[in-house]
Amino acid sequence: MAKAIEDAIKGLEKKDASTPIEPTKPTDPPQENQDKTGETTGSPQTGDNSIVMVWAAVMLMAGAGMVTTIYSRKRKHNQ
Repeated sequence: MAKAIEDAIKGLEKKDASTPIEPTKPTDPPQENQDKTGETTGSPQTGDNSIVMVWAAVMLMAGAGMVTTIYSRKRKHNQ
């Protein structure tokens, strides 16, 4: 067990940096982001392709259902 710990410590010790490794250069320049019309945009793509208006409509419908339920229960309870 002690030998394994010593080997792990030797693996973590700082190595000689006499020959630095240069990073490779990309071969293709990055592509410009394009919207649905084909025009380039300045913002990066996030992978979020959901339609905001659909989710807003779903949220409004859920809110209207909750308000209707609460109103009808209060009305029924007060009679």
